[in-house]
Order: sequence, then structure tokens, then C-alpha cells
Amino acid sequence: MQQQNKSGLIVTLIIILIVAVLAVGGYLAFGSKIASLTALSNATTTSPVVSTVANVATVNGVAITKATYDTAFTNAIASYQAQGIQATSSEDVAKVRTQVLNSLIGNELLSQAITASKMVVTPAEVEKEYQALVTQAGSAEAFKTTLTKNNLTDAQLRTNIEKQLLTQKFLRANIDAKAATVTDAEVAKFYTDYSASQKASGVKTVPTLKTLSAQIKQQLAGDKEQALISNFIETLRSKANVVITP
Repeated sequence: MQQQNKSGLIVTLIIILIVAVLAVGGYLAFGSKIASLTALSNATTTSPVVSTVANVATVNGVAITKATYDTAFTNAIASYQAQGIQATSSEDVAKVRTQVLNSLIGNELLSQAITASKMVVTPAEVEKEYQALVTQAGSAEAFKTTLTKNNLTDAQLRTNIEKQLLTQKFLRANIDAKAATVTDAEVAKFYTDYSASQKASGVKTVPTLKTLSAQIKQQLAGDKEQALISNFIETLRSKANVVITP
């Protein structure tokens, strides 16, 4: 349902390491959730500054390595291709590269802020989420199969759940979730625009507003939440010492 511009790549890349799983409200479906948590394990973390040649940026003295950046860029391109979007022009590639770097910088800023906050997640909270994933999988065997398929160990999953819950807790404490409230008028306007664009593209029958209302509301709320998170990270960046390697 979501409108997409394939000709001029619109970069809305989700922050790569943990911001993708921080949505202020709700959780993803089991398959997507495991994929998100797997990404936490597969991502290369930042490190103390050793050599500027090997780093693309530093955030308050902490380096973002070129290896991290290259992996994130490759994953971003693959993600677009999976959606049928070919980011092949020099302009599109440049946009993706810029967004990936900004996302990694934002990730590090968020990570540092969480550490400074001294917030913690209890083992009970982690276990509750872990068991919820097992339940969503359908059975312990299916759950184990999913972990194996994603090259994720039980220990890694629990660590990543802790990261996710900690990020969510931190953001809830620093972002006004009420600002992401969606009104009926906003839903109606989105539907009107969406319906018009669908008909203009040759679609003869568009589902009714009643049918799409819940989906539209969820999408708009998600967009607002992401905007709030992005604005918060920009605030962190304005107070940080960020150096991008030429």
C-alpha cells in the first residue's frame, strides 16, 4: 500500500544497528523480529580510534570503521534490490552512502547516550520477550530452526533482545510518544491521496477507507515515531564531537 518512488530513490534507510527495532510502540512479527535481532549480531561494532585510514568517522572519540560502513552499505543496497529498487545511478549511490554514514553516526550517538543514562533491563524482561518469540514461532522446535536459519545462537538472541528493550526504554523516556498520535483527518487525507494515485496509475478498484484505515493509521504513526527519533538523534549530534574522515 505504501507509495514508493522507484525512479528517484527516496532514501529512508532505517538506522542500521539498533534503531530499526526501537519503535516506541509495539513489536514486529516473529520472522521480521528475528531478522532484526539477527542484524544486531551481524553488524560490526565501532571501536576506539586506531588509524584514521581504517575509519570513516569518529563520534566523541569512538571510531566507525570502514569495515562497518562497507557492510552497512552492501546491506542497504541489497535491501533496496529486494524491494525492486535499483540504486545504480551515481546520484542514488551517493544518497545511500550518505544515509548509511549518518545512520551509523546516529547509532553510535544513541548507544553512547544509553550507556550514559545508566538504564538497565532486567533478566525477567528479557525472558518475557524471549518466551514471546518462542510462542510466536509456534513451537520450541520451530523456534530453534529459525535461530539456526538466521545463524543466531540462543545467547546472541538474548543479548540482542536486551539491546532492543534497553533502546526502547531509553527512547520512551526521552521522546513524547503522544506526538505520534494520528488523527482521523490525517488518515482520511492519506487515503484520498493514495486512492487518487492508484486510480491515476490504472488501478480500477481501490479498497475502501474502512478496509485500509487501521493499516494507514499504523503507517502514519510509524512515520511520526521515526521522525521523532530522528529529531532526537539530531539533538544528540548537535552536542557531540563528530568528525567525518575525508
